[in-house]
Amino acid sequence: MKEPTAKLSPQKAMELFLSRDVRNLLDQLSAAFQVRAVFFDADGKPLLRGRELANCRCCTLIQQSPEGFARCHTLDKIKQAEAAKSGSMICYTCHAGLMEAVAPVKSGDNCIGFVVIGQFREAGATPPEYLSQEAKEAFFEQPQVPADELKARLGLFRSLVSYIASRELLLLSGVRKIDIINRYIDTHLTEKITLTDLARHIGSSVSGLTHYLRENFHTSFKSLLIEKRLEQAEKLLRSTPQMSIAEVAEKVGYDDCFYFSRLFRKHRGLPPRNCRALQEEQK
Repeated sequence: MKEPTAKLSPQKAMELFLSRDVRNLLDQLSAAFQVRAVFFDADGKPLLRGRELANCRCCTLIQQSPEGFARCHTLDKIKQAEAAKSGSMICYTCHAGLMEAVAPVKSGDNCIGFVVIGQFREAGATPPEYLSQEAKEAFFEQPQVPADELKARLGLFRSLVSYIASRELLLLSGVRKIDIINRYIDTHLTEKITLTDLARHIGSSVSGLTHYLRENFHTSFKSLLIEKRLEQAEKLLRSTPQMSIAEVAEKVGYDDCFYFSRLFRKHRGLPPRNCRALQEEQK
């Protein structure tokens, strides 16, 4: 049975977009075309930028005034909404007369964010009449991009966003999914974590998560949880000699000290006290 597609919050989308893979892709896009590439979350908040290129001088001049900045922000929101509704990339001319493009990034049927690139000056384009003389001069400082080259750039941009989604660099799959699983368990180690809780967190069914762990890592949720708790217990036993065994047990999610000791001995081959004594002998 196929797992349901994960439904990512903007916060989780941000977490995944900050991965090295995606940062490298945006950096390369920005460097190749000397344009800004920015990822926004579903609410329009900028999360990640390609190489930190400043706005072109034309845009900088326009955004110096509160009115100009507000117009830019409003247009961004409108075009992001249009892209989310259409499900595809939208190209448009900003009020500075330069071209931008916005592509929605989707997780299943949900739009989790947008990638925006710009600004391009189309060959033969002229600045709007309402721009100041200085802004018009700055407009002409932007290199012209011939129509066929602009089409190729935008096609590459569309393919890049599609690649990010299709290769699941943003979705919970492959190594990325196990990263989220491990982070969730680490964060809630002292709590009563259940398989249902974890499955809900990653947007999977219980059977789908069980199959994923078994097929990819030859383990179960129970075994993974025990192993991570015992790993943390070992660290505490070695680093905090003043902490009692009962306190160590509680720190890793076990209220029953005797159960913890039996479990530790079963999986580590010695009682927790002996683990601490062995650490002392090795010093």
